[in-house]
Amino acid sequence: MDRLTEALLRVAPRVAAVGPGLLWADARGLAERPLAAALCAIVREQGADRVRAGIARMAIAAEVAARSGGPTPEAKGQTSEGIVITAVPPGQDRAFLAPYPVRVLCDTYTPDRGVLPLLAGVGIETCGALAALGQEEVEVRFAADGVRLWRLARAEDSRRLFGALPRTRPRASCAWTDYALRDTERLLFVIHRLVGQVCDALRARGEGTRDLTLRFALNRSAVEHPCRAARPTADPLAWMRLIRAALGRIRLAEAVTGLAVQAGAIVPIHDHQGDIFDRGFATARATEQAVAQLLDTCGMDVVALSATHHPLLERRARWQVRESVVLEGATASTAVRPSLTLQLLPVPRLVAVSTVPRRDHDVPVRYQESATLDVHVLVAAGPDRVAGGSWEAVPYEREYFHCITADGRLVLLFRAADRWYLHGWWD
Repeated sequence: MDRLTEALLRVAPRVAAVGPGLLWADARGLAERPLAAALCAIVREQGADRVRAGIARMAIAAEVAARSGGPTPEAKGQTSEGIVITAVPPGQDRAFLAPYPVRVLCDTYTPDRGVLPLLAGVGIETCGALAALGQEEVEVRFAADGVRLWRLARAEDSRRLFGALPRTRPRASCAWTDYALRDTERLLFVIHRLVGQVCDALRARGEGTRDLTLRFALNRSAVEHPCRAARPTADPLAWMRLIRAALGRIRLAEAVTGLAVQAGAIVPIHDHQGDIFDRGFATARATEQAVAQLLDTCGMDVVALSATHHPLLERRARWQVRESVVLEGATASTAVRPSLTLQLLPVPRLVAVSTVPRRDHDVPVRYQESATLDVHVLVAAGPDRVAGGSWEAVPYEREYFHCITADGRLVLLFRAADRWYLHGWWD
């Protein structure tokens, strides 16, 4: 941004430079003449000897008023040292353009070279004479260039000099100076109020956001932390669940003296399209709200993992619903290193496997994951033999193979009673 534009933006909300020596300023909602005088004075201070300004409702009328440099009977002019301001009364744009020659429109739109001689040949020399014609006869005689000049002569200018104003993103903040906060529960209390204000603003506009940014003001610095959701939402309860989980991972060097919450990318929220014959379609929203309320009441840990030393993987771990749930505040979470986790299928899937002999056992080289998909096995480590259950109703005897497929997956296959099963994969 140059020095002139920066100075002009202190006076006008929006300024655009379209061509050499031509500046546009948006004066909607402002006092027009004082604004034009202030802008002209700034341009004069930057070294311009003579400045001309035009004020009109339509862009073409304002441009001609600025370029002409002198008022006409239809316009009100104001002249000072080195500055000429021409204002076109509201609704008089077409009448203002009428006495000017057609060539003044060529500064805005450059037609074909033969259009102006054709217009002069039939006696059309002014904008008023051109605007008095009908669109059909102009189009037949002078083609598309003539129609464009005809529209400008009628003060019909479709140019968009300024784009739409960017919509402000909802934001809420709170600051305090008498004390500083370190307690997580007190921070959550303040964040809950701020998130509620942001979500109320989003719901009033029928919109949602995928991310919220938390800004913690410290004594000598500030820390920002983004929180992201899987889909756009304006539900404060959903955001507070994510923020509670995030606060356990945030480490602040100093106490907090202020908080701010700002929405990120904003999108409209539409109802999800579904099948009216789907049994869960009518109750999906109610179910989602019920689950969210349950999570807010009982916390995230509503089930517990019960692990044993059983040889079979599917019997070794069980998820059990906790009978009593104790609500706990946000605590410091331990750092978890990234690792592969075995994802077991609920029930081992029967698959067709092609094998090759290797010493005293057969090794899988390919298995059929679906009717049309064959998966090639590059490496098969095993077998890991597991047997037992003689005291149970159904004894077991399995050979496990840890396999790497051609597409880079790590899967677990086993053979039992001359049948092959896909037990799971690592992710």
